[in-house]
Amino acid sequence: ARVQQRLVDSALPEAQRAAELARLSGLELQEDELLAKTSGNRPAVQPSFPSLAQMQDSLDSDEAMLAYSISQREEGGSWVIRITRDNVAVAALPEVRELAGKIERFVNLVERQDQSELVGAALLGQSLLDPQPGFIPQSIRRLIVLPDGVLWKLPFDALVLGPQQERVAQRFELSVSPAASLWLRWRHTPPSQSELSALVFADPRLPASAAEPADERSWMVAQGVRLGRLPFAEAEGKQIARDLDGLLLRGGDATESRLKQESLQRYAILHFA
Repeated sequence: ARVQQRLVDSALPEAQRAAELARLSGLELQEDELLAKTSGNRPAVQPSFPSLAQMQDSLDSDEAMLAYSISQREEGGSWVIRITRDNVAVAALPEVRELAGKIERFVNLVERQDQSELVGAALLGQSLLDPQPGFIPQSIRRLIVLPDGVLWKLPFDALVLGPQQERVAQRFELSVSPAASLWLRWRHTPPSQSELSALVFADPRLPASAAEPADERSWMVAQGVRLGRLPFAEAEGKQIARDLDGLLLRGGDATESRLKQESLQRYAILHFA
């Protein structure tokens, strides 16, 4: 982790950078050897991880991937790697304690629905999406985000970016993936043929109060996180179902048990609101 932190420093001389990269390779080999000695039941087939070149070849010219690595140490060690078809850039991020505090405040303000989160949206947008001038090229229209740690709690779509103060959702088509290897698999797997276009779940009924019995899936409601209903979820669901000639389930029909009863292979698109 210390070697990786030094490599993030853009002012590191090239000779020292080459030496640190060589040291990193050596440390990774040592780690593999230690794992081999301490693990008696390693799988016969080791997982393969895509190279940067593979990722670049799989990206379209208007796409950029943002791969985040958040250190669990209180000071430093976090960074983001921006990958496009043409090049790769790396930038350091604020320490995890600072990020966690900003994200918690931002999410709380978003829930108020009074635009009070705009300042935080711009600060987080600059820290995470624009840490260096031109970090995301103007030609990019689609973002693939690979969050890590506290960033899984962050609604990237709601961040504000650039001099025009645009929401990320206004400027980009955004998708989130747990890992680069999984995204690469999805990218190169042809879509299956589906007999129905879309299954739409919209505006489900929520518990009326936190005093109601809560199972593990509604723990947020039980703990007092009152997200409430989305005012346009039903209208949006109806529009999508109408435009795509899909099946709409709303209100009391939009339940987890109903989802599990459906044969999902029949549908090309699943929409949840």
